[in-house]
Amino acid sequence: MKKLTLFALLFVLCATVSMAQQESKNVVKLGLFGLAGKNLRFSYERLLTKRISVQLSAAFLLERGMPTFFEDKLKEEDTSGTSSSSAFSLDYIKLRGFNLMPELRIYGKKHGAGKGFYWGPYFKFNRYSLDFGGLSSGTLFSAEGKFTSFGLGLNIGTQWTIGKHISIDWNFLSVGVNFGHLSADFSSYNTFVNTQDWADEFNASDSSVPMFGKFTASPTSNGIQVKTGSAPVIGIASRLAICVRF
Repeated sequence: MKKLTLFALLFVLCATVSMAQQESKNVVKLGLFGLAGKNLRFSYERLLTKRISVQLSAAFLLERGMPTFFEDKLKEEDTSGTSSSSAFSLDYIKLRGFNLMPELRIYGKKHGAGKGFYWGPYFKFNRYSLDFGGLSSGTLFSAEGKFTSFGLGLNIGTQWTIGKHISIDWNFLSVGVNFGHLSADFSSYNTFVNTQDWADEFNASDSSVPMFGKFTASPTSNGIQVKTGSAPVIGIASRLAICVRF
């Protein structure tokens, strides 16, 4: 956490040193809400007209475990109601990924572009990976899961100016629809495992994910590949960023 705090201070300092004296039309931003969770979010906003700007944001989730509550819940659900021969248990979970979000911003007449209230549409691309391992139907395994989605939505927020070059961007409501799918490749540590039987047992377990529906498994050379169908997912978020104009 100390390293992330130092990084944030250096980000602001370097951007401040590079400021020009002319009217500020460029804004660089560092997201604050995700720092504690190893989620680094950077944005660049370019003011185009008196009321309109465009912004591109990139967020990077550094490798981390799942939040304790969700990890415990997954392990609890995966082992409940199963026999020792067919139990699915997790030993570790690691999550990482990134997303890109271009957006258009329309500001109010009172303050103009880059200041005050704004709203506008956005497009979003998400790509996350989930590494996990454990026991499935008596077979030790490691797996890499992937979640990929595209989304459209609406951002609403406000920017407060603090001095000539510093501001705070509060995107207090971001709501949209994401269309994506889940997939995972399971590899067995046991060389003698019958991958067809493993896939059949997985399909017979009727495993599913809320909104995405039932998993379907197919055998591979050393394991099984598991997929879900595509499904729309409603997303709601709020973001806070410190901004430097130049």
